[in-house]
Amino acid sequence: LWVALLDLVWRTTATAPPESANLLTLGCSALTLLFTAILLLKVASTGRLRPWRLPILALGLLGLMSNRTFLAWTSSGLDAALFNCLVLAWVTVVLLPSRSHWRWAVALGTVAALSALTRPDGLLIVGATLALFGLRAWGDWRSGSRPWGVAWGLLPLLALPLHLLWRFNTYGAW
Repeated sequence: LWVALLDLVWRTTATAPPESANLLTLGCSALTLLFTAILLLKVASTGRLRPWRLPILALGLLGLMSNRTFLAWTSSGLDAALFNCLVLAWVTVVLLPSRSHWRWAVALGTVAALSALTRPDGLLIVGATLALFGLRAWGDWRSGSRPWGVAWGLLPLLALPLHLLWRFNTYGAW
């Protein structure tokens, strides 16, 4: 996915990957900070932590922005910033479910598929997504409703076998 994104930027803006990669990682890192802020505010939004929301947010973001590893990957020009952003997006979707089952499932399936297309580690996120879909479908079935929302979430995951077929067709290997 990272290479495809660099190619898309190159074709649309005529900015070669050596120039655009660092800007893209900076953008992904900014989104990582946004997802971190959303999650920190969610954690501190109830109970005794509510009055401490802003200090918790400030300390959390300061801790992340002063982490040397985070800063190194922020300006690396590599796919790690995109993958980190997608992992935090996945956690955000899991913890902040939509009122609509199908929107939640589609968002979760999309982020999981994108993470798996970015790095092989993303297959772990796909596995966790399938487990969550199974739990949600089982809960829906037990309550007497149909698990159609989960079925919609499986659609974005079809990108993975399609990608494998494309790879086999293009390179002759899985």
